[in-house]
Amino acid sequence: MIWKLFFVVYTLFYLLAIPWKIKTYESGKVHATGRIKLEEAASISFHVFGCLALFSLAFEVTVFEPLVWTVWLSIGIVWTCSPLVLKSPKLEVLEGKIPNKGHLFGVYLIGCLIVLPLYWAAYACSSLVT
Repeated sequence: MIWKLFFVVYTLFYLLAIPWKIKTYESGKVHATGRIKLEEAASISFHVFGCLALFSLAFEVTVFEPLVWTVWLSIGIVWTCSPLVLKSPKLEVLEGKIPNKGHLFGVYLIGCLIVLPLYWAAYACSSLVT
């Protein structure tokens, strides 16, 4: 039951985020560079695909082979950990808005916790589980 709830919440969140982001960019309220827009579009696309792992667990169906989820999870872990060692356009903007490193790390940690159910679902669907 919890996986169905996660699936609905995450799917609605990401599908509503897409038109909201587009409208925000078109209105000029947010001045984002092309690199930030690309990073956000890639992130949303990647995580929308991850919602299929939640769907698999929620409705007990196989959407993709376990190898797909192993690869997706590997990319997701690298993607999530990369801001700890590499600079990203969005992280550079956040550093300007949140100069306190402790607060910035807290924001980053909250973001990691938010995507944790997606990663857990991908792990459960992957070939890493025997």
